[in-house]
Amino acid sequence: MSLTSNSDKCDNVSSVRRITNPPNPYNKLSAEFVGEPPQTKLEIFEETATKKVITKAFASGWEGGWRYTVNCYRGCIHGCTYCFARQYHEFLGYGAGTDFETKIVVKPNAPQLLRAELKKCRNKMPHLDFSFATDPYIALEAEYRLTRQCLEVCAEFRVPVSIVTKSPLVTRDIDVLQRLEKVSVFFSIPFLTKEKSNPFEPYTPVPEARFRAMRQIADAGIKTGIGVAPVIPGYNEPDIPKLLERAKDAGATRAFMSMLHIDTPSIEEYFVEKMNERLPATRVVKITNSMKRERGGTLRHATYKERMTGKTEQWEVTQRLFDFHARRLGFNTRENDGDPIADKVEQNVSLEKRTMQNRIEVFEQMLAADPSNTMVMFGLAKEYEKLGEDAKVIAMLEKYLAGADDEGNAYGMLAGAYLRSGDREKARATYEKGVQVSLAHGHPSMASEYRMAIDTDLAD
Repeated sequence: MSLTSNSDKCDNVSSVRRITNPPNPYNKLSAEFVGEPPQTKLEIFEETATKKVITKAFASGWEGGWRYTVNCYRGCIHGCTYCFARQYHEFLGYGAGTDFETKIVVKPNAPQLLRAELKKCRNKMPHLDFSFATDPYIALEAEYRLTRQCLEVCAEFRVPVSIVTKSPLVTRDIDVLQRLEKVSVFFSIPFLTKEKSNPFEPYTPVPEARFRAMRQIADAGIKTGIGVAPVIPGYNEPDIPKLLERAKDAGATRAFMSMLHIDTPSIEEYFVEKMNERLPATRVVKITNSMKRERGGTLRHATYKERMTGKTEQWEVTQRLFDFHARRLGFNTRENDGDPIADKVEQNVSLEKRTMQNRIEVFEQMLAADPSNTMVMFGLAKEYEKLGEDAKVIAMLEKYLAGADDEGNAYGMLAGAYLRSGDREKARATYEKGVQVSLAHGHPSMASEYRMAIDTDLAD
């Protein structure tokens, strides 16, 4: 691979970040700075020797059916600490930390390569995804315009296209998108506020800007959607209903969700390092413990198949919370036939809906036959929680706690329902009661989790 430095395009970009990279497993030697590391500097390298720009990517259902992807850039200025594409920078001899964010590789001949490759496809045009290993609309795209030129080639060859981005810059290309025979634009928006996103994606456009861009894309007649990804256990699950509501108001018709997945030791090291720098210790512990429960004791997934979902009942609750609100708001309906993301989501939503309805019917019949059965009450409350019906959760658990000798489990569920309903006072009182009951029944770890919830979820 031939790389040429292009420092002229770096003049207007500055950074106060310090260089920090986990050891590259593909390099025989590694080095550490003595004293404080120097500040990072944005470096741009133009890759001119590459011979192809379409990459065939292994696909899993929840990734929206990735098949063939186009990446005009390598590395990403957005700096998302969790990004799985950090590992690809190590293949180039760089680091998976700040190198990924500041050493950007550009493929200036990407449009010409795309045209040459599509000519070989004849009538079997692939569905192309922009992009897989970077954001197609990083800030450099404003000047290089490579994504735009590639989309123009796709319009000429009538290639179906999907775009996933965190950047409002995509609105610049509305005129080209409207010429495409088939296109969808997904905005990745996992957090409601910039304050909440800063610890994990510090250099991305604010969520509000992404919602405004979504509205512009929808108003232009282009199918658009939201990707609530990643969901970080113990952090942004409560944002899911409001994110979907905001997306619906902005004209989105499709939505998907996936759990945080950390692919390599290098990414794990950088992710944890930045969490410790940017979050309170109690919140870091909560996220870490939640992740380890979902991953069987580690932060990383064991197999590729497991990377997008969790293992515990809590993840099932999160999944069903998403599914319930996606159905309620009319996302992923049959009008979206042919879109791999929408089709896969709808299949899963339909199956989950039937399964939950069947369970609830059985529980309700059992409770009608024995109104004092506290075990059935608790089971029914859990099903209501999975549907996001907090009013029913509260009513059922209040009834349950009035007649059951609970050892502490129900208090966390009830406090969470109060919190999602906006009643912070009752949530705090319930957590505090859970601490007392858990200790009385000899469950100090549960009491500690409730104390941590008070410190994090109810922090002023």
